[in-house]
Amino acid sequence: MKVALAVTTVLVFLCCRVGAQYVRVDPSFSVEMDGPIGNIGLQADGKILIGGSFTTVNGFTRSHFARLNADGTVDYTFAPDNASNSGGQIFVTSSNIYAGTQRYDLNGNLEATYPVGDGYAIDSHRRQLFGRVSEYRLWLRLERFNEDGTQDSTFSPLIDACCLNRGVNAVAIQNDFGQERILIGGKFGDVNGSEYHGLARLNDDGSTDTSFVGYGMESPIVAFKMWNDGKFYTATEYTIIRRHLPDGRIDPDFQPMFPGVENVYRIEPDETGRVIVVGDVCNPCKGTLRRCNPDGTLDTNFSILVNSDIYAVAYQPDGGILIAGYFTEVNCIRRTYLARLIPSDTPDLLPCVPPPPKPEPP
Repeated sequence: MKVALAVTTVLVFLCCRVGAQYVRVDPSFSVEMDGPIGNIGLQADGKILIGGSFTTVNGFTRSHFARLNADGTVDYTFAPDNASNSGGQIFVTSSNIYAGTQRYDLNGNLEATYPVGDGYAIDSHRRQLFGRVSEYRLWLRLERFNEDGTQDSTFSPLIDACCLNRGVNAVAIQNDFGQERILIGGKFGDVNGSEYHGLARLNDDGSTDTSFVGYGMESPIVAFKMWNDGKFYTATEYTIIRRHLPDGRIDPDFQPMFPGVENVYRIEPDETGRVIVVGDVCNPCKGTLRRCNPDGTLDTNFSILVNSDIYAVAYQPDGGILIAGYFTEVNCIRRTYLARLIPSDTPDLLPCVPPPPKPEPP
């Protein structure tokens, strides 16, 4: 006997605080908007930046980009100039907000527009680095744009000169004893003529950093995330999560994680080394999150129920976890595209889930 459900089960594996064995929807955090959220950014003061397809937030007109207070109310003082971010990358530095292709100061004043809206890294000189896979145009596989958004013509590393359909999927800036290095991951077999398979590090001028050990990845890297003390995480196309030491070697204290998803969109480690993996599983395809412990083992303690895809995850300093996407319900509770999860001694009740059918009589 089949039961049609209008919900999609999404497992979210989250760390537990001492004394908390479950995670539940924060009843005091509720935001109403008219369109999905594609990305989240957090400021140091706890305020929340959201970008997506919405045009109103809690009754206020906010076209595609808005800032919320920590309690979910709209920060009506923040009305950015010419906002056009419909879900592109959002992150915050000590002096700037990057949202899609645009750079703002912390008050929302537009400073510059970059050519790329997602999947990029920004160095301390406010230069944008972006990689892509290209059929044959080698000069497009890794580019750098100046602080004002113009092309940096002095930066031209050669990524896999011998093969077609190769390039860079992920870029990150690594602090290496006070020097900024450029980590690149993707589908390539050499960088500037030196053999590197899927993972390499460059100096500021685009030359290969030969002190970087690298690692022969069994499939292309699709996502990076920096962690503490120069360590970083990688996710590959075959959905294996690894933690690396600063020089590229595999961290022996973190066993490779197989999260059980078919496509990885992003990875989000917290301060303790636990990692949320955002992706999907198919047949039929549905958004999925997994969480691993600091040693790489799968954390199977918690699960939540949402009725559509999750696109973004962000950790808050107080232990709350923000999730955003296309959903309108979380654990049978109305939450339009944004919800906050908190540790709890008891789980949410799920009245929207029907009981399993009784077995047919023989």
